Amino acid sequence: MKPASASDKEHFVNILSNAFESNRSVNEVVLQDARRLDRIRVLMDYSFEIAFEKNGAWRSDDGDAVLLGYYPIADKTTLKDFWQMGKLAFKAVGISRVHHIRKREKYIHKHHPKTPHFYLWFLGVDPSCQGQGKGGLLLNDLQAHCGQEGLPIILETSTPANLPFYQKHGFTIYHEWLVREDYTVWFLKWSNL
Repeated sequence: MKPASASDKEHFVNILSNAFESNRSVNEVVLQDARRLDRIRVLMDYSFEIAFEKNGAWRSDDGDAVLLGYYPIADKTTLKDFWQMGKLAFKAVGISRVHHIRKREKYIHKHHPKTPHFYLWFLGVDPSCQGQGKGGLLLNDLQAHCGQEGLPIILETSTPANLPFYQKHGFTIYHEWLVREDYTVWFLKWSNL
């Protein structure tokens, strides 16, 4: 596992945009219109910027798998943060949907632990390399890293097919959110403590 450099951003955005193109939660966030795919790219660009600033952007040694996350800390929101959120609102979410997305994020954060942890935001593999174990290897590296730091890892998934993958890697479901009858988000946690 290697930390990302600023020059890796386009690579991360490409992999994650392709890997999450049909992801339910990603498509709940971005405005669904003729520019949907561009909006997903804006979301991934925003996510890379946030994770990179917080030392949470990593890639596999071969670059085929990437992850974004961060260590939640009580830091102050900066002018740069407001700028990035504004760009996200205008270019990905849509101004009319900001309130809905803020409520969603508030609910999610309410169910995160209040103790130190690593938040795994996105784990993606180049679609041409999926099914080869590359995402699992990168996740193993993250678990070793967080284990050394004594930190649990938390994440959410809205993809039922991802549950066995994460459970195989020692994650357990700690909360289930029935957003709508046809849409559930599972909150998962891993800890070696």
